[in-house]
Amino acid sequence: MKRGRRRIACLLSIAMAISVLFGGNVYAADSTGVETLQNGTDIETEQSPDIDETASSNAELNDEMQSVSEEGQTVEEESDEEVTDDAALTSQGLINYVSVDCPYLETPADQNIVISYGDGSENVSGARIVIRKDDGGTLEMELSKKEGELFLFTYSFDETASGVYELVDFIYTQDGVEQTIHLADIGVESMFGVNEEYPGYGATSEGNSEQITTQELEMSVVDVETGEVEAATADVEEAIEAAEEQVETVQGSRTSRAADASSRSEDLVVVLDPGHGGRDGGASANGLVEKELNLKIAQYCKAELEQYNGVTVYMTRTDDTYLDIDERVYKARDMAADVLVSIHINSAGAAASGAEVYYPNDHYNPSVHEPGKNLAQQIQNQLVSLGLADRGIKVRNTVNDIYPDGSKQDYYGIIRYSKLCGFPGIIVEHAFISNPSDAAKLAQESFLQQLGIADATGIANSYGLSKGPNIDIENKNDFEGTAKINVSGLGSNGTVKVWNEETGASKEYVLASGKQTIEFNVADYNGDRGTYYVEAFNSSGQSLMKETFYVSKDTSSTITINPNETETEYVVNIQFADMPSEVTAVQVPVWTKDDQSDLKWLNATQVSSGNWQAIIKVRDFKVSGTYNVHVYATLKCGTQLGLAGTSMEVSKPSFDGEIQNYNAEEGTFEVVISAINSLSGVDTIQVPVWCADDQSDLVWYNADKQDDGSYKAKISIANHNYSIGTYKIHVYLTAGNGICVFKNLGTQEVSLPNTQISAESIDGKEMRYLLKVSNIGLLGNVRGVSFATWSEKGGQDDLVWYAGHKNADGNWETTIDIQDHKTTGTYEVDVYYTLANGVMKGLGSTFFEVSVPSMTTSIENYNEEKGTFEVVVRDIGSPSGIDRVQVPVWCASDQSDIRWYDAEKQSDGSYKAKVSIANHNFAIGTYQVHVYVTAKNGVTQGTIAGTQEVSLPHMEIIAEDTTGKEMTYKVQATNIGLLGVLKNVMFATWSEKGGQDDLVWYAGHKNADGNWETTIDIQDHKTAGSYEVDVYYTLANGVIKGLGSTFFEVSVPSMTTSIENYNEEKGTFEVVVGDIGSPSGVDRVQVPVWCASDQSDIRWYDAEKQSDGSYKAKVSIANHNFAIGTYQVHVYVTAKNGVTQGTIAGTHEVSLPDMEIIAEDTTGKEMTYKVQATNIGLLGVLKNVMFATWSEKGGQDDLVWYTGHKNADGNWETTIDIRDHKTAGIYQVDVYYTLANGVMKGLGSTFFEVTGASLTSEISIKDYDDTTGSFTVVVPEPQSASGVSSVLVPVCCSEDQSDICWYGAKRQPDGTYTVSVDPMYHKYNSGLYKIHVYVVSNNGIQQNVGSASQMVSATQYYTIMGDTTVTIDQMVRYFESSGHAYPSAALGVGGAPTLEQFCLLYIEEAQVEGVRAEVAFAQAMKETGWLQFGGIVKIEQFNFAGIGALDGNSSGDCASFPDVRTGVRAQIQHLKAYGSTDPLVNSQVDPRFHLVKRGSAQYVEWLGQKENPSGAGWATSVNYGYSIVSMIKVLKNI
Repeated sequence: MKRGRRRIACLLSIAMAISVLFGGNVYAADSTGVETLQNGTDIETEQSPDIDETASSNAELNDEMQSVSEEGQTVEEESDEEVTDDAALTSQGLINYVSVDCPYLETPADQNIVISYGDGSENVSGARIVIRKDDGGTLEMELSKKEGELFLFTYSFDETASGVYELVDFIYTQDGVEQTIHLADIGVESMFGVNEEYPGYGATSEGNSEQITTQELEMSVVDVETGEVEAATADVEEAIEAAEEQVETVQGSRTSRAADASSRSEDLVVVLDPGHGGRDGGASANGLVEKELNLKIAQYCKAELEQYNGVTVYMTRTDDTYLDIDERVYKARDMAADVLVSIHINSAGAAASGAEVYYPNDHYNPSVHEPGKNLAQQIQNQLVSLGLADRGIKVRNTVNDIYPDGSKQDYYGIIRYSKLCGFPGIIVEHAFISNPSDAAKLAQESFLQQLGIADATGIANSYGLSKGPNIDIENKNDFEGTAKINVSGLGSNGTVKVWNEETGASKEYVLASGKQTIEFNVADYNGDRGTYYVEAFNSSGQSLMKETFYVSKDTSSTITINPNETETEYVVNIQFADMPSEVTAVQVPVWTKDDQSDLKWLNATQVSSGNWQAIIKVRDFKVSGTYNVHVYATLKCGTQLGLAGTSMEVSKPSFDGEIQNYNAEEGTFEVVISAINSLSGVDTIQVPVWCADDQSDLVWYNADKQDDGSYKAKISIANHNYSIGTYKIHVYLTAGNGICVFKNLGTQEVSLPNTQISAESIDGKEMRYLLKVSNIGLLGNVRGVSFATWSEKGGQDDLVWYAGHKNADGNWETTIDIQDHKTTGTYEVDVYYTLANGVMKGLGSTFFEVSVPSMTTSIENYNEEKGTFEVVVRDIGSPSGIDRVQVPVWCASDQSDIRWYDAEKQSDGSYKAKVSIANHNFAIGTYQVHVYVTAKNGVTQGTIAGTQEVSLPHMEIIAEDTTGKEMTYKVQATNIGLLGVLKNVMFATWSEKGGQDDLVWYAGHKNADGNWETTIDIQDHKTAGSYEVDVYYTLANGVIKGLGSTFFEVSVPSMTTSIENYNEEKGTFEVVVGDIGSPSGVDRVQVPVWCASDQSDIRWYDAEKQSDGSYKAKVSIANHNFAIGTYQVHVYVTAKNGVTQGTIAGTHEVSLPDMEIIAEDTTGKEMTYKVQATNIGLLGVLKNVMFATWSEKGGQDDLVWYTGHKNADGNWETTIDIRDHKTAGIYQVDVYYTLANGVMKGLGSTFFEVTGASLTSEISIKDYDDTTGSFTVVVPEPQSASGVSSVLVPVCCSEDQSDICWYGAKRQPDGTYTVSVDPMYHKYNSGLYKIHVYVVSNNGIQQNVGSASQMVSATQYYTIMGDTTVTIDQMVRYFESSGHAYPSAALGVGGAPTLEQFCLLYIEEAQVEGVRAEVAFAQAMKETGWLQFGGIVKIEQFNFAGIGALDGNSSGDCASFPDVRTGVRAQIQHLKAYGSTDPLVNSQVDPRFHLVKRGSAQYVEWLGQKENPSGAGWATSVNYGYSIVSMIKVLKNI
């Protein structure tokens, strides 16, 4: 158990470390390289200008102005926080990565899977993983533990769970909403095996320096048992901290790679990405695994692409290593990629074939769209030229996911991440591994090489790359005496010689490939400097190119700094002894602060050869003290080198200051600044002054210069809102060079005289009050005075601002009216004055009291008969008199019947109000009584007078069945006349059984004796059992009140039931209902019947009354979709009073008669089969009959639904075409019929057998050619019941079938089939050739009927000399396949009016000289563009191979021949000159025969000079001979 917890801990720790190291959604800014200076100080390059240097400790302006403080007061607050560029960018609801603990499990065992989702801040309440097994089944792994953004899932597997599993969905609940991420949609392809290895398992990644091993991280045990979560969290954090040490190493290696990439030349950087790898094998079929093919194609592409100039090629993987999608792109980014090409093989159904390329859409960052599209098209063109089907170039978008600008994302991660990194990424799908034809090609190593070359050619065409000898000197660094000498275009085994002109020191390099970089270092040449020569030679020793470069003999430099007289500027002089030519710029970083936060990079100007100057302006720094000055040189390659460092001193200005001449009457004082010492003079002197704690009255005074050289500023409290208290005074002196110095001069106290505020009742009646404030003239020009007045009782809810006016004696006053407040108790008055500048300030406060009115109350004279009583108010006391007395009265708990009575004054001075229940909806119960007295000053005082009980006389409610049939009931309400005039009486009636679902309100009417009554009809309710009647009356004022309730009973109908007279033939039976009992009689009897479990075939029958009083219903299966099985029968009786009663009558079993299904081969050729379903007429009218048919061999993979038709005898039939299935063996047919109502049901099954093809004798081999290794396979006439459509012959030599080729055999007159096998289609392999034969019958069935073998000794290439292996008919069809018209008129003049005659000339002329006709014919088609010409050669010259068509020739200025035969002969003779040393048979007509080195190109592949080992050949274009061989392959197979 402990060991298991430790494994989980390790897995979580590794997952957390990976999220730091390689998290798909976490980015961190790269560090920049640092050069070390001689004095040990480190200074970063301009790209990251943070200099770590000890600077002066003097206080500077910015620091001082940030905190000019005294007792916590701040003049100016500026943030000193830096915004860093390397802040982590966390994910927002995305999967960062998926980690599977064990790729292979042996049961019993637990599997642990970790998913990193988001950044841990998301509100995720639950999660699970859906996993699909290779048998199609699925299972779910529940969440075991969550740590931050990490989710751990654990599942126990036993021996019954063997198989291969794939992670499909991540399902989680966030913010209460369940969401699903389909892992395949985001490029996550994770698998594991249980007791089985999945495809691609077992591959390991060698030499990956960035991997952190389990051992390195397993320093913490996370205990995940219950109750130990906190300890587990701490352990995981310790594991992460231990892992972070390795994070720095990994990030450093990434930084190093990025720095190397940033210093490269202007070469195009192409990164090839072989798809899949490691545990991810990709697609697999036909014995091939995609990851292996991808790597080979990429290696071939890299080898070819490196033959071009101006390109650097990297690969994301060079071995069988697994990489995540984003990791591939980030590797390309770190390599400074200009483009990323991801190499893949497609997979789908067997019919899909060909090549296609995906490129970026034109949405977010559209600049990569066009380059990506052009590159995709160029590569696609090359792939199609190899004979692959053209599936086009494509863009695929996501459905919902969007880029930051809101546009739809590219679907594929490779393309999407590349776009986000700023370069185009494309996906090349070369062919279909699932297609037998494509797979046969992919199995050939030569074809994989052609694919790699095609990719490279497309890239070269897209970016305009070219081949040829080239020497390029880059990254030259004379300071270190190093450089990179890039040499390309020399071919294999070329040499490069490098030597010093003066000393002769030299060194030679042999190039294994046509492209190589030589690391030059003067140390290898005895440290000699000066002029160097670089000369390149091919393998024959021929000099191809020479270059020179110069290495500086003395790279030292001196630095001097000279100030001007006023210390405003300093000139920095840099003088080189022998300045290297690669120095393009000199920069001078200058700073004064320890943290280098004021670092500035100055660009020096070259004033003469080797002499540079930079100007340091003190105003740019505004700091005194020590200035640190360093010098850097930037080379052409982008490298920046530190040369030297020094420092200089700038003096600090000084001054004295004091506060003088305080005038308390005027509220002024002066600040004087003197004894100023500044070499650069004085720019400004500012004096900030304030009194308010929050500095809201801060004023910056500019001090004026006086005659004696001092500076003075006059301070007035009028500028500070006449603030009273402590004034703070600071001084800032800014010198002429921008340096600012600060001094705190202290404080000055300012005071204000006393003022008086009063409040007085004007007439002694507490109606109005006079408010007055005196002695405020000293405050200056007061624009207004306001009196804020409110009663404390309401908490300022009656606040009123009264405007004061100035009276004759200079005081300010106003009058307040208590009517504006209407409140008793203490009043507060706050006085505010407003200065001329609009500033309002508080002056002080005063208080006064307003008394509360008093009273006594009583309730008297209650009259129960009339429902009245009186409320009396006495002894009222108020200084301002009585304005009104009100009496609110109510009975309802929610006061809905409240009535406010105005009490009338009585002769004895009391007040009286008379209350009546008629004013309160005749309410019965407790009446609440309050009293409110309002004085004449508006003040109101309330009190509770008490309560009064009011009652009502007794009444009666009766319900009666007047007919005795339970049809209607009469209900009466008696003795309610005492309630007064009623608008109406309502009788609310319902049955208790339904819970008021049948509630009916019946309106009553008043009868002659004064009672109210109504009639209740049971038809309105249709329910048996207890009924309740509630009575409500409505008063004249519209108020509704409840009176009481009564109850009555309605009986339930009774019955007996039976099921009788079942007729199996007709599918009918009867339901009989008898002994029905109901006081109101029977209205209807219904019988619901069904067979389906979901009642979808239910039918309600109306039973008919019989003579004996019973009821009967006849049931038919035709009404129930002819259902077979158990029928359910219920009965419902509805009485005449509407009451319905149901019962279960029982069940009945129903069966169906036998039917027959027959399958027959009516033609005897196993092409089609007729299938009939007989004797189904009893099922009634059918919509259709379907015949589901499949062969058992494929497990329904060929399932076809055939639609039947009804024939003349009423049976249903259909015809099955074996071509729809293409399989031999047992076939099964299931029959389904659809009823008229759309219901489909199964009828039954039948079976039949289809035989395959066979041979009458053994397969034989003939015509073996000892020179070429070609031979003919003879297949005896195949036998097949349906006839033979075609015969396919796959042939291979290599054990892994990588050279397999599928041949289409041709039928011969004797009935046999033959194919010609040529080693050119098998990589020219020698050894045992394995031959298999497949016969495709006319019914579409393909079957292996036999095999054979042949030992072959083959040449490595296609020879020019030898027997012709094609026919005139093949030549004709090959030309016609081009779609071009044969130029009969133009060539007819030369003796070849027809295409057949033209081809015959090639056969004849080639045979004479021993040249293969297919070579000459294919070359002619290439050179003439299918006889369309169009270049400098004209058709009338009968020159079919461009003989004499050299660069620089004008149109028609090349070899011409008198007729077609001579032109063909000249071409064949020219080919013989290359392919043989034998003499010509015919007379020489080739004008350039003598210019050819005889026998220099025995093979067609060597006709291209770039592919010829000796550099000879027919043409200079790349792969010239190989392209002709490709054409020959097509010609021979057509």
